[in-house]
Amino acid sequence: MCFVAGRRIEVVSFPKMDSDFFVAYLKMPVGTPAKQTEAVLKRIENIVKKLPDVKQYYTLIGGQISMETPELKTTQPYVGQILVELIPMEKRSRTSEQILNALRKETSHIAGIDSLEFETMGGPAAGADVAIEVKGDNLTDILPAVQDIKDRLAKLAGVYDIRDDFEAGQREIKVKLLPSARTLGLTTQWVSQQIRSAFYGITARTIQRASKSVDIVVRYDLSNRNKLSDIEKLWISTPTGKRVPLTEIAVLYEGIGYAAIRHTDGQRAVTIYASVDPARGNPDEIMDMFESQYSQIELMHPGINLASTGSRRENARAMSSIWSGFIIAVVLIYVLLACLFRSYIQPVIVMISIPMAFIGVTLGHLIMGYSITLLSQIGYVALAGIAVNDALILVDYANRKMRAGTDRFDALYQAGMRRLRPILLTSLTTILGLAPLMAERSFQARFLIPMAISITFGLAIATLLNLLLVPALYLIFEDIKVIGRKIW
Repeated sequence: MCFVAGRRIEVVSFPKMDSDFFVAYLKMPVGTPAKQTEAVLKRIENIVKKLPDVKQYYTLIGGQISMETPELKTTQPYVGQILVELIPMEKRSRTSEQILNALRKETSHIAGIDSLEFETMGGPAAGADVAIEVKGDNLTDILPAVQDIKDRLAKLAGVYDIRDDFEAGQREIKVKLLPSARTLGLTTQWVSQQIRSAFYGITARTIQRASKSVDIVVRYDLSNRNKLSDIEKLWISTPTGKRVPLTEIAVLYEGIGYAAIRHTDGQRAVTIYASVDPARGNPDEIMDMFESQYSQIELMHPGINLASTGSRRENARAMSSIWSGFIIAVVLIYVLLACLFRSYIQPVIVMISIPMAFIGVTLGHLIMGYSITLLSQIGYVALAGIAVNDALILVDYANRKMRAGTDRFDALYQAGMRRLRPILLTSLTTILGLAPLMAERSFQARFLIPMAISITFGLAIATLLNLLLVPALYLIFEDIKVIGRKIW
């Protein structure tokens, strides 16, 4: 625990591992034609194919495939994607993260890009390292807060690919009705329908020609609808049948529309994403720091609410499930042992192996140079059922000897002598069976190594301490029972 509390061992939810695949996500400004997107993708391709570590790549123009599900997550002419396969990590001199850092530098000079993100493919889909959701009723309140958080992230070491999911649309002419329009019985819907009909047309009739239906669309002549100034010349019909100029009932001004507006729990929401270089920063520490500043940021930007998403939320869900299951498992182990020993105290002696095993878990990660991850904690939960076996057979043998009339000290001495070999063989078979997995360096195995470290080192330390601590605790509790009987 001291190593974890003193941050000698980092605790991360989902570690970044070396991968044989990565993806480049390109997003151009909304409205960019597909040809321009293709030209930028070709420039990125030329940089990618010069890398000596690249085996093959595939480019997708006008769409992006989700890496979590085999389907298109978006199809727009202003987006693109490059999927790259690297040569196996055993044959590379650089890690995938080092390759991506080099690519980020070489592509940083490409102008006209809205965002260009590089992401390795490997392990579970845990979400972004840093993901902060800003919610509110109005985008005018949300966007300044989003920029403030992005500026704070940009000042932190090791944080890169800072972006958000807000998509500003194209330039548009906005129409705002004047009070005089209301007196004439005009509404926003009434006026907007007439403007749309004038420029885009309205279907007046549908006629049948052979086996086809043909729509007759009525709209302004091309000469009257090819300039922005033509909107100002538009006349609007009132509900009474009169016609008035648009400029007398409304104000026209230029603005930027929204390509998409996202909502969470009935409120508009913008999510900020960022990646963290594991060599320079810890995602959990960064999120801890920001969560402590949530109330301050909300006071600076009234009308917004902040929430953590991404890997932070996924980890919270996973940890809640794991540790609730762990508590249930510990209670069930205690009940079973209490039924076996017919005692409330001896199950505690046996289950002392569970916290002792955590000593081995932390030492194992420190020795092997790995951070404690979610898989490490799953391994510790699995270890809880394994570590008690050694103490169980030791205490059970001592109980049988004592019931046969043997002195408690001699009973424990015989239990240690007779059960030493089974205890060592049981532990060694598990440890040696997992040792090859810890020595493996392939991409497929690295994800499971933290779990193997937890079980292997935790079981080794628990076995050693079981042979020393459990007999001592057994004698202490037996002495307490003798003293209690004498007092009674």
